[in-house]
Amino acid sequence: MPKISLALRSPYCRIAEVKLPEDAIIDERKIREYLLTPRIEDDKSGFLALAGYSLQNWRDLEADLRREVEEGDPLLIRTTQYGD
Repeated sequence: MPKISLALRSPYCRIAEVKLPEDAIIDERKIREYLLTPRIEDDKSGFLALAGYSLQNWRDLEADLRREVEEGDPLLIRTTQYGD
């Protein structure tokens, strides 16, 4: 299983290692309705469009996210005073 490291220098963060199962479910709605749909606040779609992702090829983003978790370097997960 790939390990995802959790580490930030902040009084609101804790340091831990999290394992994500290779068969983890990535909800299609999270990709299509949250990451790739333009939003007034906290928009991610514009940034992802620069990398070539859109609603028409959302499965490419899903595959790339999964590949990054399986093969990539540990990811940074941020925990703030408001939670994970």
